[in-house]
Amino acid sequence: PAMTAVIGLPVRVGMGVANCAAVISNGCLRGLTSKTWLPDSGGFNESRWFSPVEEGTMVTVAGQEATLGTDLLYRVGDAVVGIEIGTDFASPVPPSALHALNGAEVILNLAAEPELAGSKTKRAAAVQAHAGRYSCIYAYASAGFTESTTDLVYSGHSILVENDRIVAQSE
Repeated sequence: PAMTAVIGLPVRVGMGVANCAAVISNGCLRGLTSKTWLPDSGGFNESRWFSPVEEGTMVTVAGQEATLGTDLLYRVGDAVVGIEIGTDFASPVPPSALHALNGAEVILNLAAEPELAGSKTKRAAAVQAHAGRYSCIYAYASAGFTESTTDLVYSGHSILVENDRIVAQSE
């Protein structure tokens, strides 16, 4: 059986660096999803590190060439999967809206959202509403507390929602 993994990583594109999620299946790079909304408020300072990327850009990662974009869908087993990164789900037109319109049944969100007082409850409600809006399974996974060497704190808050029901979330 095929094994598929989705891994967050920075990818050099021209003179900039894109915040990306790589989809790897049986050791082959199938595609790269790039983050589109780079906020600089509420604990975020993303444009300091990352650059926006043009849809459809071809890049090479670990010797494998792949298309970089936000509109890519993947078949994993019997499911159609879309990916978005972090705060893209709160952008004016989130990639997940287009994923849902194009048949995604599962949406994965790789995030590194700083933990602030009250953010766990607020985040869970936002992800729950988001999944309910698109009638899908939505898996949100944030970076953990061991993943920061800055003044930010990450909680590792992960949430699994089916339609509008929280199925599981981390403590």
